[in-house]
Amino acid sequence: MDQKTLENQYTTHEKSDKRRGRCCCCCRTRRSKTICCLIILLVLIGLAIALYFCIPRGNPEIRFNGVDTVGNLDYTSLALNAGSGIAIPLVLKLNVQNPNLISIKLSNITAKGFYQIPDGTSVQVGQGALSQPITFPAKGNLDFLLPITLTYYPKTDKNSAAALSGLLNHCGVTSPQKSQIPLKYTAVLDIPLISWLGIRPEINNNVSFDCPINVPSGISDSIGSIIGGIMGIGN
Repeated sequence: MDQKTLENQYTTHEKSDKRRGRCCCCCRTRRSKTICCLIILLVLIGLAIALYFCIPRGNPEIRFNGVDTVGNLDYTSLALNAGSGIAIPLVLKLNVQNPNLISIKLSNITAKGFYQIPDGTSVQVGQGALSQPITFPAKGNLDFLLPITLTYYPKTDKNSAAALSGLLNHCGVTSPQKSQIPLKYTAVLDIPLISWLGIRPEINNNVSFDCPINVPSGISDSIGSIIGGIMGIGN
């Protein structure tokens, strides 16, 4: 090995030792130790603040405030088309209370509605989803609408026919007076912050609302008999 090579190796080792020396001695003086402690303290404070705001205070609470109909319902068409199926578009009026210190963005909410028929079977009679993403404000509340469509197929599904019979009864078509319609809904929340982990919170709730169909008394008997005849075919 020639002298030039030895000199190069010595120079390389010397530079490496100097680097190690600088790293090892960076916190040896009182001033450098103070700076290091301040940096660590600031990092810990930042982490504590981030955890304080990000740790969930609880699940958002969704309250039911009633339903609205969508468009004009042609009662005669509902009766005449009952054989192929009846669809009643509604919107659920909901309010959410977010107890967390950060806002929560929802990409979607998918909902299903169920009605319990007399034999105890829970029949799915509706489904819906958000029309656009929404954001729940931090430590606040928000009113929003969730579209849902009630569907009945009395000619082909006896459980659906029984659910429709219950609807007619609650609406005063086949009974002397109207009553509120009980409905259980299940809502699945798609929150981008956690949905990529496969976590989609589910909310179950039982609600009651007035009949969305205002059937004129003069035609209630005829509508009831038409739909009742179709349901008889379904059975």
